[in-house]
Amino acid sequence: MLKQTAEYDLPSPIHDVVLDGGRAIVALEAGVGVLERGALARTLDVATHALVASDDGQSVLGLSAPIDPPARRISPPKERPCTRRVYRLRRPWASYEDLGVVSVEGWSATYDGRHWPTYEGDFVTMFECVGASFGVRARFETLWPYHIERIARGIWLETSSLGAEHFVVLSSPDLRELERGNLDRCKIDFPNEHFSHTANAPTLAQPIFCVAGDGAFRRTTAAVDDPVVHHPVKNVHRVVTLDGSVIARLPAPAAGLAAESDRALVWYPEKGGLTFLFVSLREAWVKRRFSIAGATKAGARLFGRKVAVWVGATLRVFRDVGDA
Repeated sequence: MLKQTAEYDLPSPIHDVVLDGGRAIVALEAGVGVLERGALARTLDVATHALVASDDGQSVLGLSAPIDPPARRISPPKERPCTRRVYRLRRPWASYEDLGVVSVEGWSATYDGRHWPTYEGDFVTMFECVGASFGVRARFETLWPYHIERIARGIWLETSSLGAEHFVVLSSPDLRELERGNLDRCKIDFPNEHFSHTANAPTLAQPIFCVAGDGAFRRTTAAVDDPVVHHPVKNVHRVVTLDGSVIARLPAPAAGLAAESDRALVWYPEKGGLTFLFVSLREAWVKRRFSIAGATKAGARLFGRKVAVWVGATLRVFRDVGDA
């Protein structure tokens, strides 16, 4: 059962959240907010759009929005990298350090307090943060990375090439290749259907996929020389496991997915708002369903048994209290 434990109305829209015990570090449109004892205790004047939590809870990295963002990457690779300014916040969350500007397109949402894996273009970069120093520890060249996170063995990297999806496992912190292979996907009716969101990392109890068929058509002909007839594909939106078992059927394509360990949160538009499904990945079933009226866009992160959900300037915190 998922129980809401707190709700905060903040002074500006929320970009990201890190839960830290009884505190919450919140990346706002107007700085970084620190929530303590159920209220906004202070705001730091630092522009961040994403937060990276440390394992020991002693620090958080803050990333700015892209600086002079490059055009969307198409082949051949983009000429100008995606640069962001990086900040470090430390307990008791009363000040921050400017670590400089780096080229970062995608990144792990956590770090060990010292080493932080990222990618930009066709390179994976391991940044090292020691004292006031912040620099490159190692680099690894790959092709079209699109997801990166930390696992027990090191770094889990997902890449794309010629329509196929692959994974690479790298050592940490020196980014030596340990393993590579093809990513498994559940079967879909491609190209009529496509994956809107996926979570595949080995840290999960099992992979989870959001399948969408919005705006797709199935082509049929009665005979070889007959004209092609296009039939719209309807009611195919669903959340499934690797073997294709349906966890939930959706009235619209999923708008978001967050997953960690044996839990996942999926949300989709419905009846003038957003509906959220809290999923048990071990049992592949929906533990709780709730809606937020009037919401059109949301963000979410899972922190053990706690779940942070934000819509606009409102943050809601939930806790998984089991099946009681």
